Amino acid sequence: MTLRRPRLNITGTFLLFLVSASIIPLVIVGVRSYDSSRRAIRDQAHRAAQDTLAERTRYLDLLSERTEALIANIADSLDIRRALTTSDMVSTDAYHHLVTQTQIGEVLGYTLNLRDQVSIDIFTADGAHYHVGDPLDGEQLRPQVAARLFEEADQHHGGLYWAGIEANVNRGSRHDQVIVAARALELVHPDLPDQRVRVHIVVNYDVSGFRRHFADTYLAPDAYTAVVDGKGRLLFHTDQAKTGQRMDQSFLRQLSKPAGTFVTPLDGREMFVGYDRSRKTGWLLASFTPVAYLEAESIRLRNDTMVLIGLCLVVITALAWRFSHRVVTPIRRLTRVFQRLEDGSLAWDQRMPGDRNDEIGELFTWFNLFLDNLAEKRRAETELLHAKEAAEAASEAKSQFLANMSHELRTPLNGIMGLTELSLTTALSDEQRDYLTMVHAAARNMLSLVSDLLDLSRIDTGHMALVPAPFRLREELGLLVRTLAQSAADKGLRLERRVADEVPDRLLGDASRLVQIILNLVTNAIKFTDEGEVRLTVEVSEPAPAEGGELELHIQVQDTGIGIAPETRERIFELFSQADMSNTRRHGGTGLGLALCQRLVRLMNGRLWLESEPGEGSTFHATVRLDTEDAPRARATTAAHAPTPSPSVTPALGVEALAAEVLAGADDGLDTAAAYQPLTAPTGAGLRPAAEADESAPIGLHILLVEDTPINQRVVTLMLERQGHTVHVAANGVEAVESLRESPTRFDLVLMDIQMPLMDGLEATAAIRRNERHTGTHVPIVAVTAHGHRANRERCLAAGMDAFLAKPVQAGTLLQVLSRLPASPQAPASES
Repeated sequence: MTLRRPRLNITGTFLLFLVSASIIPLVIVGVRSYDSSRRAIRDQAHRAAQDTLAERTRYLDLLSERTEALIANIADSLDIRRALTTSDMVSTDAYHHLVTQTQIGEVLGYTLNLRDQVSIDIFTADGAHYHVGDPLDGEQLRPQVAARLFEEADQHHGGLYWAGIEANVNRGSRHDQVIVAARALELVHPDLPDQRVRVHIVVNYDVSGFRRHFADTYLAPDAYTAVVDGKGRLLFHTDQAKTGQRMDQSFLRQLSKPAGTFVTPLDGREMFVGYDRSRKTGWLLASFTPVAYLEAESIRLRNDTMVLIGLCLVVITALAWRFSHRVVTPIRRLTRVFQRLEDGSLAWDQRMPGDRNDEIGELFTWFNLFLDNLAEKRRAETELLHAKEAAEAASEAKSQFLANMSHELRTPLNGIMGLTELSLTTALSDEQRDYLTMVHAAARNMLSLVSDLLDLSRIDTGHMALVPAPFRLREELGLLVRTLAQSAADKGLRLERRVADEVPDRLLGDASRLVQIILNLVTNAIKFTDEGEVRLTVEVSEPAPAEGGELELHIQVQDTGIGIAPETRERIFELFSQADMSNTRRHGGTGLGLALCQRLVRLMNGRLWLESEPGEGSTFHATVRLDTEDAPRARATTAAHAPTPSPSVTPALGVEALAAEVLAGADDGLDTAAAYQPLTAPTGAGLRPAAEADESAPIGLHILLVEDTPINQRVVTLMLERQGHTVHVAANGVEAVESLRESPTRFDLVLMDIQMPLMDGLEATAAIRRNERHTGTHVPIVAVTAHGHRANRERCLAAGMDAFLAKPVQAGTLLQVLSRLPASPQAPASES
């Protein structure tokens, strides 16, 4: 399709919009100008405040220096010192007292320009008082004020103490409040060095004269200055009425530095504060200026800028409306079409109009082409989706088929294996025993095949998950080797096991899956080896960190068997493949074992490979990653040879039976060989031989067997009755619920099948538990099912079951359930 060249250029309109949007630079310039002017004004105010306050501070320092000079002149006068340090003149010689006061006055007259001085008072430690100044009669005193001044002066250790604004120590003075400086001196008699006296000199200044000195400072409107003494009292304030008042302590705490400026809210408005301190007196000088006065010009500039920005906004709004009419409205229309396209409400024959000769028109044209292509793509995707759904349905049907096949195969196998096992306990001829033993072994092999197929299906569909739990590696390997020892001995092979010293014994992982891998590899090695030996070696290929964590184990299974040709090494890991696919091959098998091992190894973050030469044997290598457990590591046993049992000895459970049981139970993550497992207990404990029933197992129990298959009813009933128990059979969940409703305490145990007609085992268990909440009883319920999927375990727990028992049921396994019943089960009721 040929597109027409646009006549109008929308880019020019868009550029006009961008030029109009230059308001942004205007705003930036305005803001920067306003900020710059504010900073400049505050900098200027800072410098002015510092200069003014520094000049006033120098006045206070000069006042302090002159006062110190006056006190020094008084102390240096020999006549004054002689008079002050002669104690016998205190009360007896009024003439000398008057002479001393005259000499003090003369010293005062020599002092340079001590303006606004009101009086000088000298107090000796033995009670003498010398007064010069206002009033002429200095006998009327304020003793409490004098005592406090003496104490505060003593704390300055001989230095000049500026007390600030105080009540006049002379009660008769016309200056009731004065600015006071005091000093404590230790005077020595000029002729008698051993004769000393402690005196206090108090100098008083006129508050009004102090105010006159500071009042000539230029101040802006609403600005003021203040001088504050060491006790927070105002020596000077622009508002004379505040003189002598205390300044706000929270404000004074902000003045932590010797000098500075800052802005703070005071009396409801922002104030620019500058302050300095006199080094001599320690008094604070502060100036307060309204920020609004300082920034008045900046505010005017800001307001003018805002007006200009407002005008620009009006212009831009008008241009934006025009731009929206020409550009934004069509784009919004296109957006709505996209939204309808997203939610699926768009008609596939709908198209955008093509009557514009600008960029919008060109966009609409390309969008219409996009819709044409998308419609074609949607039709193809719909076809693919239907194909995908059909494939998923086929996969789900396959999984359901395998699950149903597992149930349907395990159910008759349970009867075959159970009856065969029971028959083997009766009196039989040797030929009959051989036949039944072969039947039992064939059934176990079929069970192993079913388990392998289910494992592979669950791995491929992502339904298999590892169940990590603590386990002892050497214990698991020891049980494994003892299990396979008979098979090796029957062929005259030597079976060896070696675990390297650095391999920790206590690990955390799915032990049942790890044993399943090793079991398949060692079983294969025994199968394809006619003479020599099979050796199992476990080493650490990647150690765990020092603080503990994940390590990588390297497992090797080496044999002296027939070996594998190079062209068939990769093929043996495929499903249903073996190295020898001919019709005349000597060794049996389905080709599932290595394929299953490879998938399990991948689940454990490892890999599986082999080294082999035809006629020289093979070495299979597998790596798995496991976590270390925080516990002391046991030392490994090196090159331990597995015992070779006598061919005449038959184990309680044969080697093949044990292997088949482990493989059968591994698909659901439960320890089938260990029989009864509480649903709340961790699973995956690994390979353990099934033990004989505990000698302390109860006898004479009343057991309700809920099972719909007659042969399974017969098998389990015979197993239990041979141990002296009474078995009552219910063919479905409805009968079981009814039996327990009629007599809640009749049974000590319920063996509940899951898949049954009318009411399945989960529904029946839930109904029984609901009834028990009314009767206050509780009977243990053990799930007995051919479905080995792990999800069944959670479903059984949710329904209220106490344990899980996988089919086919073995006699020893079933008896262990009875041995683990609570110590005080319900007393069995008499049979009705």
